[in-house]
Parts: sequence; C-alpha cells; structure tokens
Amino acid sequence: MNKRALEGVLEAIVSQPTAPFHEYHVRAAIQEALKGIKEVGMVQDSFGNLIVHYKKGRAKLRWALGAHMDHPGWVRTRGGGCEFLGGVPEAYRAANMERIQWIGEFGMWDLPPYERWNGSVLGRACDDLVGCAIQVAVIQEMARREAAGNFYALFTRAEEVGFLGISRMLAEGAFPEGAAFLCLETSAPVGGARKGEGPVLRVGDRLSIFDQACTSAIEAVAHAHQFPLQRLLLDRGACEASAVQAHGIPAAGVSLLLENYHNCGEGTRIEPEKIDVEDAFNLMRLLVALLAGPPEPDSYHVLRQRIGELGRKHAAHEKHAEGLWA
Repeated sequence: MNKRALEGVLEAIVSQPTAPFHEYHVRAAIQEALKGIKEVGMVQDSFGNLIVHYKKGRAKLRWALGAHMDHPGWVRTRGGGCEFLGGVPEAYRAANMERIQWIGEFGMWDLPPYERWNGSVLGRACDDLVGCAIQVAVIQEMARREAAGNFYALFTRAEEVGFLGISRMLAEGAFPEGAAFLCLETSAPVGGARKGEGPVLRVGDRLSIFDQACTSAIEAVAHAHQFPLQRLLLDRGACEASAVQAHGIPAAGVSLLLENYHNCGEGTRIEPEKIDVEDAFNLMRLLVALLAGPPEPDSYHVLRQRIGELGRKHAAHEKHAEGLWA
C-alpha cells in the first residue's frame, strides 16, 4: 500500500461524524471498507463494539489491535437538553457554543471533517479515527499481499467517557482469548516527542506502565526493518491499554502524535487536530511487519544482542587489563 492509498482510507474513516455512544457512522464506514475481504470475519458484541478477525494460514494468534470510534462531542439527553462528553476544558466549551454542528442526536465542533495540507492530515476527529483507519489499512494491506496471519482488530465505543467499550468487551468475555493487546492512539507530544519523526512506542500512560515483553517485541520489529520509532512515556492522557491490563492481559501502545489534542488550540480556540501522513504510513508498515512476520524474539533479545556487541568491541581492553587483576 502506498501513501496515496492510505490517504484514501484515512479520508473515508476520519471524515465520519462521531461522538461517545454515537459511533454508528464510523462503524458503517469500517464495515464498508472491509467487506468482501475473504480472510476477514466481523461480529459485533452486545455493546456494539466491532470485532474483526483476520485469519489466513495456520499462524498462532498473538495480537489484538485496538482503536476507538468516538471523539469528544455533544449529545442530546432524554430531557431535551444536551451534554458534552469527553475531556475538553470548560473554558473551550463556553467560548465556542456557537460553533456546534448537529448531526441528528449528537454534535461536533464545526470544523472541516478532513483536509490534506503540506504533508499533514487535518480533521475534527483524528482522535481516534486515525487509529481506526490505520487498522483498516493494515487489514487491507495484509489481504492485498495474501499474507498469512492471525490477529484481531477491535473497534470500540465510548472510550472518551471511561473506556466503556473495551471494558464491556472484557467483562462479557468477548476479548480474543490468548491475544496480547496493542492500543493504537493519537496523543499529544510530551517529553521530547516530535511529530514527523515516526510513531511513538508508548511505554506507558498516565495510569500505568505497559507490558515489557509486548513493548520490546514491537521495538525489535522496528529495529529489524529500520522503521522510525520513538520510545517515550506519554503521560498526558490515558488509553485502553491500561484498561486491558487491569484485567490481567498484557498490553502495549503505539501512538501517532497530533497537534490540537481534543481540538484545543491556543487560548480557547477550537482547531482541527493534525497528524503527519508519513508517521501514519510508517505505523502501518510497522504493524504489517509485526503481524505478517515470524513470532517476535523474547523481550530482551535486542538488549542481549547489543550487550554482546559491546563485549566484543571492548575485548581488547579486557585482555589488556587482565594482568592488573591478578
């Protein structure tokens, strides 16, 4: 898949309207993008989460990817009023009440659904529709290559109000048994992270530190293929990986960095979120390599290899100093 094809997937998904509990437009676009792929099975759980299974060949199940279909927004209430759901400070909401665009029973900020500009994608809901689009693109690319593989892609609801979708899936036993979880998110850059320098292997979030074996396996694949990858703690927010780990399932996280997190620009300005297309393309390539490749080495393989290289590099110094330790 080239970048132009990926951009087509991004536009099809990111341009959809959404809000917590009103993810049906996004879900329909995902189903449309994946229909007819013979390696794919799709089911919905009782909460409406979409569970997609890619299976070709005899590969062992190792991973379940996950991204959420909602974004902070306004929803109508039973009493005829409306309520904002999601993490946006009150000052932003109060200053922009005239900028709400209603789509039936929910509203979003009146921003362009999707735009391409100077190597970036701008949208009113990159978080986390970009993650959903990446999962779709990965499945399409695996199918295009006729690649053997066995993995799930989970598209969840109501993440922005407390991980409700993934939590319901876990509580009801719908999470794929035996799979480690890999959360795909868009995140604000903190701790030296830089948009445009590759996706971020997220060692943890505001709530927890992620699984060492999972994290190192992803890092090993990036190292083997020389894919750009930043490795950082992104602790400004929290993601579904923490919710999954709370149920005893190993989890990791990879994020694309974005500007104007939750549409919060300078001052109290509401702005489109923005991600780098090259970052998205590199994340898709990394995931295809992870899912289509052989089982990852154990979690400390790269570290042991590096230590061994350093030992060989300094063998002459060790030999020279031997007599001084007699």
